[in-house]
Formats: sequence, structure tokens, C-alpha cells
Amino acid sequence: SALRVVVGGESLWSKGLSTSLVHVQRYAETGSPAEYESFQNTLLIPLSVGHARQELDSPSPNMAVVRQGFIQGENHPNDVAQILYTLPWAWELKLFAPTLSIWRQGDYYVQSVQALGRSIFERRNNGKPVSSADIEGWLKQIAETNNKALSLAKQFSTSLGVSSRQLKRWLFGINLL
Repeated sequence: SALRVVVGGESLWSKGLSTSLVHVQRYAETGSPAEYESFQNTLLIPLSVGHARQELDSPSPNMAVVRQGFIQGENHPNDVAQILYTLPWAWELKLFAPTLSIWRQGDYYVQSVQALGRSIFERRNNGKPVSSADIEGWLKQIAETNNKALSLAKQFSTSLGVSSRQLKRWLFGINLL
């Protein structure tokens, strides 16, 4: 079902964000270019899905852009076809409004992680020595962002479960009529 695809997509989003946070933490600690590159690559997963979500929010979404975002978010192309059929319809249901709100908040944290990674990169590459206080500050920001994003991922999953059970009851009732 399309809900299974969305749950799978949320898992990919969460893993991408979590892995990117591990890499940006390592980069903050070591300055390793390979860690920064891994950070950018893994962050591309939630960034791409967020781009698809933003396009769905537009008054006339370009479904090719939505498709590309979900595929770049490592969703299987066959699953993306299901998402493209279902999400525009679900987008209009008030039932899914809380879930979509949480998704939007999650995208904010993804963008925050991207900005933090850029900031660390710029600081590490400006020619001045990096202090232990710099590193401690970065690690604190990374931990706070991770905690907030993890909380939102749990809220999203819970909200999606509530909405999907309600939709299932509605559809069952309609079928009885």
C-alpha cells in the first residue's frame, strides 16, 4: 500500500539524517574531507525528499520534480509511482494535516544540519586553528539537532499510524455501505 511506502520512505529519511549527523560529528572532530563528503552524500537523502515535499506543497506541483526528489531520496521507482498517485490526494485530507506538519518541521531540521555542516566546513577551512571550544560547541549543536529530529521522526511515525488506522476505518465503513 502507499502507506507502507511512506513508512519505508520515513525510515530512509531518518537513516539518512542520522547517518549524516554521524559524519558531520566526525568531521567536526577530525576535519577529515572524506567525512565531510560522506556527510553531504547521506544528507542528500532527506534533502531530496524534503524538496519533493516542498513541491507537493506548491499550488500546482510538478510531479516530475516530486518523482525525482523521492527517487534521489532512495525510494524505489515502483514505490514512487504509488506515492505519486496517492500523496496528492492525501495532501488534501485534514486527517493527514498533523503528519504533514511534522514532516515540514523535520525538513527544517534537515536544513539546519546542512547549514551547520557548511558552517563547520567554512570554519575548518578559513586558515585559523580550530579550538577544542569550537569542537565542543559543534558537538553540542549536533546532539541537540539529533535529539529534536529523532523526536520528530517518532512523532511522524505515530501520527502516520493514527491517520492510517482512521483512514482504514473510514474505507471499511464506506465499503459496508
